[in-house]
Amino acid sequence: MLKGQAQADVTLHQHICVQLCASVAVLPPVYFPVLERCLVDAVLQADTPTALLAADVWCFTARYGTAELCLHHVLLLAQMVGKNRRTLLTSQT
Repeated sequence: MLKGQAQADVTLHQHICVQLCASVAVLPPVYFPVLERCLVDAVLQADTPTALLAADVWCFTARYGTAELCLHHVLLLAQMVGKNRRTLLTSQT
């Protein structure tokens, strides 16, 4: 920022992402389970811009949070991958 003005053009995606991440940064910990569910739902939907935005916010959340939060996210993703793999295997038989 220079005199309150951005030094470069900012895309709509970047602007929304920064605003969402700023909101996540001040979110009380009690709301993190709700945030995680919303991000998982958004990442898994077919709308690509929304999924990308959710992935960006999720990355920020993982980097901003504790090691325990990062581990929780890894376990959550592993569980989701396991469920998807089982669903694919049962649908092929």
